[in-house]
Amino acid sequence: MAKRTYVRLTTATQTASYSYLREPDAGREFSDGKYKTTLLIDKSDEEGLAIIRSACEKAAKAEWPEGVPAGLKSPLRDGAEKADKDADLANYYMVTFKSQKAPQLFDSSGKPLAGDVNIFSGDQVRVAGAAGAYIAGGNKGVTLYLNGVQLIEKKAMQDEGSMFGSVDGGFVNSESNEAPFEPTAEVNDSTFNF
Repeated sequence: MAKRTYVRLTTATQTASYSYLREPDAGREFSDGKYKTTLLIDKSDEEGLAIIRSACEKAAKAEWPEGVPAGLKSPLRDGAEKADKDADLANYYMVTFKSQKAPQLFDSSGKPLAGDVNIFSGDQVRVAGAAGAYIAGGNKGVTLYLNGVQLIEKKAMQDEGSMFGSVDGGFVNSESNEAPFEPTAEVNDSTFNF
């Protein structure tokens, strides 16, 4: 068998979804133990879609130079197939990049991402990876491998201090609203059995 060809690619800036980048996806019913991120690509983003489609086409042609087989599985999925769970997905294509190894993570300037910064659904990212053909269990297709992720903009709700914005004229917690703590009984070392 000939050596497999991997076609390198770097995506345009897209929306991250379902990201497992610091730790592999594990412990859930359908976990696969891999590092991964799914990108949501707006259906009107012709440039972004062209990057994915071109890399997949080149990988498929390298694997099957005599002709790409019918029914070839693509990593590009129509979000409309998941619209029953989230109607907004109908406006996107979804594509997942995976790896057995932890990907490199970078900030928008190209410097390594600080260890306490995580990438969540909604964040704007670019992904560096590779497209490669596969043959497994009678299935033939192209998959995308994850090498690195560049965080362009934090937009994830998980990173905000609050999931709610402020409301003008509403209740504001301050020290004057808190009752001071006053113990009701004297406490000493004999009070607790250690």
